[in-house]
Amino acid sequence: MSVITLLLLILCFFAFLLPSAPVLVSDGITLLSLLSQWTFVPPIINSTWNPSDSIPCSWVGVQCNHEHNVLSLNLTNHGILGQLGPEIRQLQHLQALVLANNDFSGKVPSELSNCSLLQLLDLSNNSFSGQIPYSFKKLQNLQYMSLSFNLLSGEIPDSLFQIPQLQEVNLHSNHLSGSIPTSIGNLTELLRLDLHGNKLTGTIPSSIGNCMKLEDLVLNENKLEGELPLVMVNLKHLKNISLFDNQLSGFIPQSLGINSSLVKLDLTMNDFTGNIPPNLCLGKQLRVLNMGSNKLQGSIPSKVGRCETLSMLILSDNHLTGSLPEFASNLNLKIMDMSRNRIGGTIPSSLEKCTNLIEINLSMNKFTGLIPSQLGKLLNLEVLNLAHNSLEGALPNQLSNCTKMDSFDVGFNSLNGSFPSSLRSWTGLTTLILRENRFTGGIPTFLSEFNKLHDLQLGGNLFGGKIPPSLGKLKNLIYGLNLSANGLTGEIPFEIGKLNVLSSLDLSSNNLTGSMDVLGELSLNNLNVSYNFLHGPVPETLMNFLNSSPSSFLGNPYLCVSFSASHSSNRTKASYLKPCVYKSNYHLGISISAMVMIELGSTILVSGMLIALVVRRLNASDSMLSHEEDIHLGLPFYGGMVKDDMIKVDDGCIVGRGAHAIVYKVLHNGRALAVKKIVFRGQDNKRLEIMKREVETLYMIKHINLVSILGYSVAKDYARIAGTAGYMAPECAYATEPSRTFDVYSYGVVLLELITRKRVLVDGNEHIVSWVRSVWDDETNKIDKIVDSYLAASFPNSAVLEKQVTALLSLALRCTERDQRDRPTMIEVVNFYRKSIFKLRCDHMANDNNDGAEVAVGVAPQSPFNNEPDISTNPVSNTQGQGDSYVHEESNEPQDVYALDDLRLVSTPKIGVDGLIIKVIGNGQLHVEQVAVKTALVVPKVTYTWPCLKFLPTVTGPVVTIPFNWFFLSSWAQYMYQKSSLKLHLNFFFIAPIKNSSTCCVNSEE
Repeated sequence: MSVITLLLLILCFFAFLLPSAPVLVSDGITLLSLLSQWTFVPPIINSTWNPSDSIPCSWVGVQCNHEHNVLSLNLTNHGILGQLGPEIRQLQHLQALVLANNDFSGKVPSELSNCSLLQLLDLSNNSFSGQIPYSFKKLQNLQYMSLSFNLLSGEIPDSLFQIPQLQEVNLHSNHLSGSIPTSIGNLTELLRLDLHGNKLTGTIPSSIGNCMKLEDLVLNENKLEGELPLVMVNLKHLKNISLFDNQLSGFIPQSLGINSSLVKLDLTMNDFTGNIPPNLCLGKQLRVLNMGSNKLQGSIPSKVGRCETLSMLILSDNHLTGSLPEFASNLNLKIMDMSRNRIGGTIPSSLEKCTNLIEINLSMNKFTGLIPSQLGKLLNLEVLNLAHNSLEGALPNQLSNCTKMDSFDVGFNSLNGSFPSSLRSWTGLTTLILRENRFTGGIPTFLSEFNKLHDLQLGGNLFGGKIPPSLGKLKNLIYGLNLSANGLTGEIPFEIGKLNVLSSLDLSSNNLTGSMDVLGELSLNNLNVSYNFLHGPVPETLMNFLNSSPSSFLGNPYLCVSFSASHSSNRTKASYLKPCVYKSNYHLGISISAMVMIELGSTILVSGMLIALVVRRLNASDSMLSHEEDIHLGLPFYGGMVKDDMIKVDDGCIVGRGAHAIVYKVLHNGRALAVKKIVFRGQDNKRLEIMKREVETLYMIKHINLVSILGYSVAKDYARIAGTAGYMAPECAYATEPSRTFDVYSYGVVLLELITRKRVLVDGNEHIVSWVRSVWDDETNKIDKIVDSYLAASFPNSAVLEKQVTALLSLALRCTERDQRDRPTMIEVVNFYRKSIFKLRCDHMANDNNDGAEVAVGVAPQSPFNNEPDISTNPVSNTQGQGDSYVHEESNEPQDVYALDDLRLVSTPKIGVDGLIIKVIGNGQLHVEQVAVKTALVVPKVTYTWPCLKFLPTVTGPVVTIPFNWFFLSSWAQYMYQKSSLKLHLNFFFIAPIKNSSTCCVNSEE
């Protein structure tokens, strides 16, 4: 044997002694092949899936049998990115494949059907796309399948429901379409079917009645239609029915719930009609009953109130009627929503038995009566919404026990009283809505303690006084601050401008004064300050609202705009705002008394125009002012005329137009004047002299209801008739020269419009004069078919009002006589208003026994607005022996001294009400209500008493008006709200009758 041969034998011997390298089993190789297609895997997989291992049974997510075959692959929540390869078919012994909550994409491999032993398949929460493989019908051992939360599309294959062992099918939250296969009836072992969140159409197949073991049917958020199969009532194990947000319709089977123990029934957002099945809680396991947003009718079954297992009850947005059922003791009920129905009656106090209620929503129904004080026993209550009902009375103090209150909405009811201070215990409140009620008093200052408040809505109430500066502490106020349509006075507090995160601010329809500068730093999405008495320029930062919301500044005659080049595009939409041309501390506008008296109706409207005359020579062919022209202002002095400075006006100064004239607002020597140009043309000097004498006569007349004339100028011109259709006298059709009777006729038409509250063409075709004359009964003088019914409703049983209106109607008919010779002159019209009937109170009631005269009130002081009417607690002696009088408490000089002797009481009237509540709303208008109870009013030390009427001022400020009549009171209200310098402002007060006329005095310590 050679040496070489010996060496080879030795090497072979040692090679036999060395161990051989391990070989990985086939399932391990398959797993590594799948791993190669994953673009991202967590380190824990990379570190344990070792190719040098002989078996994969110790790898993360892998389970094997004793023969090292892979039985289960579970890689849930590993964040794997990639695709599931077709190599999966080689795992022949695989029984469970769970890849949920990863980021697999691509199609679901049809090769999975080769894993015939598969019992559990969960590919949910991935990004698989494409269709569900038809070949899945080969998986005859499959019991659980979940492909939910993917991007699968197409129809559900019929073959999928030919797997008899399936117990749970979850295909929800995909893009599946088509109908539910009728083969669903083959799944006799099915316990749960969840197809929600797809685009399925068609009806629920009646074959589902074969799924006798079915417990959960979840088909919500699809486009299913049709009626519920009646066979569903036979599914005895059915516990959960979730069909919300479909297009299902028809009646709900009334026997539903009798054969099964329902736990959850959610049919919200469909078109179901008919009644609520009465036996839904028969199995005493019902926890959730959601049937909102349907068309259900009838009343709520009484058994619903006795269902002690309910935790959520939502029947909102239906057509339910009747009343709420009485509620039994229920420690589970947490949410109740009955909103947007027609449920009426009172709110049952038995709700107190549901002690764990967190949210109650009864809004937009027809509930009446009081808010039950028993709601204060719901110590866990966080949301209470009773808005849009007919609730009345005050807020119960017991609600202060609900210290977890987060949102409170009682808007659009008839609640009254003040907001109780005890509710300051709601320290976590984020939403407070009291809109459109009758809450009174001032805005509570303790609202600033709700430092988590996001939304504060107090608009449309009777709140008065000033806006509390403390509201500026609500730094979390994000959504809105609404104080509109109240009687708020004073200036906008500086602190409101510090609400930096505020999105919406509504202060409209109040009596606010001052400038808007304090709002300049706000970044608002919505703003409304319309119908107040604000003045000065709109802040630069708010100029964008001139375009986005041009009505935001309406009704503020003293607001102006300083247009710059950057805001030139806003000129058109904000044309009602004049350019700022005066200093910020000006006092523009028509004089205070003029502004006040204009509100009194047609008397001031027409009379004021007749006495504020300025006429200038015009070209024969032009009856309008040019864009800018000079007007001479003549100041009459005992019949003479003194020329004054030239006044510049242009079309931007126009504040009104009439049939024959234009009214301008001009500034003369720092004073705002109303100037009216009347076009009187012709060469008849005699007629011009007659007009001049009438103007001078009116100048000499001083009356509370007339605006004082300051000057006039007369110029000749040529005649041309001008007028407005419907208001022109009949003779205008053939007259060649204007006549004073033309204006008298127009005045009569306007007066008829005010009395009837109808337009000049009644019902669009009949002239108002013809209509009134056809309805008027000369024999009985009945006016009920002519006069605006609102007048009678404002002062029911008022004998004085009826006489006054009858007299005015008679005057209007005289002014509109066809024969101009039968019409009165305007001097006669002025004298007409001096009759004693117009000195009586409009609220005076009829005397049933006719055994007493009416109250005649003394004539008011000639100029009631020369000084500031105010109050005081210190009576002083009148040196002229005319009785007690009052002075301003901060001044030694008498201010508006009124003597009691001026109040002439003829007899005691018969007043049939307990009192009148009077509220001054936006722009000084009066709102009157009769009341029977007045014990809740806050009365200060001083009580002002007039003959048979007592004024009880509230905390927001008393009022002094002597003598008492509605015209004077309305004027005084207007005046008070225009005087920003006043410290006390009228907002709300009570008038109570004095039963004993001997008590008519001024009580300084009452």
